[in-house]
Amino acid sequence: MAKPEEVKHRFIELRALGKSYAAICKELQITKRTAVDWGRQLEQEIARLKAIELEGLYESYGLQKEARIKALGGMLQRMEAELAQRDLTKVNTGRLLELYLTYHQQAALDTQELRFISTQEEEEEHQHQEILKALATL
Repeated sequence: MAKPEEVKHRFIELRALGKSYAAICKELQITKRTAVDWGRQLEQEIARLKAIELEGLYESYGLQKEARIKALGGMLQRMEAELAQRDLTKVNTGRLLELYLTYHQQAALDTQELRFISTQEEEEEHQHQEILKALATL
């Protein structure tokens, strides 16, 4: 039988992966009440592990994202050059403008920056959430 610390650690891993309480209860052979209690008690550890996992995904996606941004930028430059040469009264120009806007929007989405928060900011956010919970019960 697994040690309680190992079970809790596995619980944190499974919650960070987005597993449901029902699936976790079945795998770890714990009650739903225990799972819910642990979910509350270990909320910060779960969030931290989830952030670490997400950071790893972003890192592995980073090179792909960089190549995608470059490709989108190149396509935008070619479209801008073509638009500059075209008479905007032609029907095909409308379609080209649609494509330009679509590529421009996608490039804007792909260039958004990740924002990591400090431990102090995380604690402040947690305090704010606790205050909001307390106010909600009034």
